[in-house]
Amino acid sequence: MMKRGVNWRWLIVCWSFLLGTANYAHAAIVSMDLYVSFPIYQNDGVTFLPDGSIVEIVSSPFTEPAGHVQVGSCYIWGSTQSNEVILATTTIGTGVLPGSGTFFLTILFDNAIHSNLYIRFYNTNGPPNTNPATIVWGQSTMMVGVGGTTLGVANVDFNQDNNLLTDQTNCFVVIPEPSTANLFVLMAGMMWAMRAHMRRARANAEQAG
Repeated sequence: MMKRGVNWRWLIVCWSFLLGTANYAHAAIVSMDLYVSFPIYQNDGVTFLPDGSIVEIVSSPFTEPAGHVQVGSCYIWGSTQSNEVILATTTIGTGVLPGSGTFFLTILFDNAIHSNLYIRFYNTNGPPNTNPATIVWGQSTMMVGVGGTTLGVANVDFNQDNNLLTDQTNCFVVIPEPSTANLFVLMAGMMWAMRAHMRRARANAEQAG
């Protein structure tokens, strides 16, 4: 009676699958709770930042915030630089009791790509109504190495020392995105230029012939 040998091919396939699963678990999309345990204050250091104030959660490859893109003496609203990325935008009062000067937000997070986070917060409930506009704002320090999880959930408290306030005043501008009409005009202009170039090339070929 013939004895069956070990099927090494199946063992290799299974081992490769286990390694792939381990790598996926190490660099997984996880749930992350983002919040401030203490209120964010306005620039007087006493009054809470009002509900509806904009908060940006920014991912950075650095240990210090790179900041906004600057045009002249103004910052561009909603901008980042040097490979920083705005992961989410929320508002004061989200997920918490009204009037608390705090927020609580849960996002999905790739802990293999984003490990350093900070927040920027503004004493305004939206983009500037005038262009340019003076806005009072602030930002937290960088939270470094925030990819670790407990029971599959990561937690980041951006205000552990109760020291966040809108202590900066700057000029901000909004760079409008191109409208559909502008894109249509641009495409029409490109098509017209291409056709004109083709007509000239045809005419030159006929004269040469």
